Amino acid sequence: MALLLGAVIASHVLHRETPTHLGFRLDNLRACFVAYGPFVLLLVSAALAIGAVLHSFRPLPAGTELSILAGYCVWGLFQQYVLHGYFTNRLTRVIRGPASMWAVPLLAGVCFAGAHALNWYLMLVTFITGILSALIYVRSRNLFFLGIAHGVVGTVLFLVSPDSIAHHFMVGPGMLR
Repeated sequence: MALLLGAVIASHVLHRETPTHLGFRLDNLRACFVAYGPFVLLLVSAALAIGAVLHSFRPLPAGTELSILAGYCVWGLFQQYVLHGYFTNRLTRVIRGPASMWAVPLLAGVCFAGAHALNWYLMLVTFITGILSALIYVRSRNLFFLGIAHGVVGTVLFLVSPDSIAHHFMVGPGMLR
């Protein structure tokens, strides 16, 4: 993992990409919340409503949700950085013209789903959210907003998704045990 992260960072250096260019910026964070926050709240509300209808809320000790949310926001920022700061940026350099408007987000969704391989539920969710987050990234280039949105949506999905379909959000070969 550290070797791959080192290669990604080396690629940023070679391409002379600054943290701001990658999306680590605060200047438009408020605008992102205004523009895309209602959509995130709609997704979260829908997931909570489905969880309520299905009675699938995960029983957790009081206060645990906040620690899960905090950790998930950090993990979400890292995932969004790799997905968009690296993959979406590279895809944008390769795919040009009118096709890039749909091809880049679609391929970002495929990359994100592939990173969640063997968990069909997460692959479906991350394919869709990978496309949506790529569309937001291309317009806003703000990883902080995407990391927070990832953390909020991911936490809510973790709280309402039964393990029978979500497999405790495990991915990769470890799922097969």
